[in-house]
Amino acid sequence: MVQAEIVVQVIFIDELDGLCRKRVATEEDYSRRMKTELLKQIENATRSHLFLLCATNCPWELDSAFLRRFQKRVHIPLPDRFQSQVLCAKMVEDISVDEQLNRGDA
Repeated sequence: MVQAEIVVQVIFIDELDGLCRKRVATEEDYSRRMKTELLKQIENATRSHLFLLCATNCPWELDSAFLRRFQKRVHIPLPDRFQSQVLCAKMVEDISVDEQLNRGDA
């Protein structure tokens, strides 16, 4: 007997806050309709083999109706000063620097 392979599709939405900000009274009608349709599509997606992964820099601006539909929320804080230095050093470790620049003779 051959088992059917389950294929999981992944959709990544970056800058989710651009689509799913909190609703306000002055919001345009087209924006409300778009959000309603997106909510319906997310509901349908949770019933299928779909993994929806989203990112935002402004989680506090997301509409609560959208947040309720996500099974998990992971907050990854900004790096502290030391972590930032380590990241920057790692990013430039393979870049060669002219010796004159190193000495400050330039």
